[in-house]
Amino acid sequence: MAYRLKGVQVEAVYCSDLKRARCTAEIIFRDQ
Repeated sequence: MAYRLKGVQVEAVYCSDLKRARCTAEIIFRDQ
């Protein structure tokens, strides 16, 4: 279940509104 390109962008925006800190870490971790 790895999000890329569109997934990351959407998750970043969606999470940014919910739990930015937590989601940001997830996005960075997945990006790596």
